[in-house]
Amino acid sequence: MFFQIIVFFIKTVYCFIPH
Repeated sequence: MFFQIIVFFIKTVYCFIPH
């Protein structure tokens, strides 16, 4: 379950940063 939270957090951060 912890891995899913990490992935969700990374996806959210990735959406925020310009790329």
